[in-house]
Amino acid sequence: MDARKRGRPQSNANSVAEKSKSGMTSQSRNYRAWTNIEETKLVEALVIMVNTGGFRADQGFKSGYLTHLEHLLKKSMPNSGILGKPHIESKIKVMKRDWQAVHDMLNSSHTSGFSYDTVKHCMIADDQVWESYLQVHKGASKWRNKTFPYYEKLCVVFGKDRVEGNTVRDLVEMEEEANIEEQTQHLDTMGKIANTINKDIEREEELDKKRCMITCEISKMESLIRSEKFKAITKIREEDERVNIFWDLQETEREDYVKWVLEE
Repeated sequence: MDARKRGRPQSNANSVAEKSKSGMTSQSRNYRAWTNIEETKLVEALVIMVNTGGFRADQGFKSGYLTHLEHLLKKSMPNSGILGKPHIESKIKVMKRDWQAVHDMLNSSHTSGFSYDTVKHCMIADDQVWESYLQVHKGASKWRNKTFPYYEKLCVVFGKDRVEGNTVRDLVEMEEEANIEEQTQHLDTMGKIANTINKDIEREEELDKKRCMITCEISKMESLIRSEKFKAITKIREEDERVNIFWDLQETEREDYVKWVLEE
């Protein structure tokens, strides 16, 4: 009995060890030490992907973006072995987390005194500003002496700002302007189509009235026998051009036109 009791904890310990080992193996497969060149190429690929469109979504990126980025990196670094999953996916999460931290320091309504040095690519502020901020955000201490060369480009990828030359335009504003312009063009186009349709309907209604009146008008012509009237009515009414010609003529000329149509 004592042996069995002693054996059970040993079994549980082995199980925990195996799970721990499995977890470490899974994490090690996901981890990749990125070089500066690889990080730079990934950021460049992200900017290209965002600016060319197709994979941007309201809350991140659309399905297939990892495969697209993997393809772009294979072109710039054929032998890197970087995969969309898990390498690029996990690296983007880290980049987005770091960008968010820096972005909040620069743009939060609760912070002031921070600026980004575009030459040294780092956060700068007075010591008093740093000390005050670090009292609340202890995890931000690493940014006091750390460069973040990708911040401006990652604003294009993750943020609301799109850098164009020396100006920074609000991406949401640009999208709203584009949507408004697209909607305006769509409304104009629909208005023109509706106007054209209405004119076509009016034209067809007018022709129908003229067709109906032709029957009455030809029936009054005494120089024609009944079969000729029937034939003339049919031939003229079946073509829009003949209908219009009939009513464009003077009343005294219409009977001659009917006879001409019968002789064709």
